[in-house]
Amino acid sequence: MLVLSRLKGESVIIGYGSNRVRVVISDIRRQEGLNGKMKVRLGIDAPVNVPVHREEIYEKVYGFMNDSQPEEEKGIDGSEDDGMIEGQLELFG
Repeated sequence: MLVLSRLKGESVIIGYGSNRVRVVISDIRRQEGLNGKMKVRLGIDAPVNVPVHREEIYEKVYGFMNDSQPEEEKGIDGSEDDGMIEGQLELFG
């Protein structure tokens, strides 16, 4: 596992070309009711053919960390269009 440090507003790029995914740290805050733990809000720009799920949702949809999904479920369709989603998907909760 690669571990990176990022500040609010900074990003990480995963992949390249039409399968490029950009993850931005959009907010970091101390959360009430979580015993003072910090919560990070991520913004994700991904091609429309790359599914993006929280891990607990992924496990319900595909099974526990199962990598045996068909190629199209992994977001690899060989299209020339980069299919980037306009704006950011906000993941939190």
